[in-house]
Amino acid sequence: MTAPPLRVLLGVGLIAAATLALQVLLTRVLSAVLFYHFGFLAISLALLGIGAGALVIYVRPALVEGRSVERLLAFSSAAFALLMPVVAALLVRIDYTYTEVTAGFVARLALACSLAVLPFLAAGVTLAVAIRSYTPWIGRVYAFDLAGAALGAAGVVPLLWSV
Repeated sequence: MTAPPLRVLLGVGLIAAATLALQVLLTRVLSAVLFYHFGFLAISLALLGIGAGALVIYVRPALVEGRSVERLLAFSSAAFALLMPVVAALLVRIDYTYTEVTAGFVARLALACSLAVLPFLAAGVTLAVAIRSYTPWIGRVYAFDLAGAALGAAGVVPLLWSV
């Protein structure tokens, strides 16, 4: 296997940046429409999705073995890119108001959680495929992952101020 091309490394960085930006955005949305402590739910959902995506690749290695790494990365990145706006559009249409905890509110919150985890799942698959496929160059892959995550987390806050 050859070293990861720059486009793959940049893609890893962009996925990490978008994932962290989405997590910060989801934290702000959930704390605004519900209560501040629901912001922590966003962090849990992000960890669940990314971990589950990576677990799928670990438990089912046949999903990636013998296939083009760049094609797998492109497919999972496209799924992530499509899920982000679709999930965001659906999340803002859910009625979060309540006066007491009812079965309806619990069902709406469960729906919101199920939807919110989907982009993180796709991101977890993408990052797991990249890390698994380019293990001899893990330092390079992880550096782009960390740099992208840092840029995404830092860049979304000024973006939220302007939007």
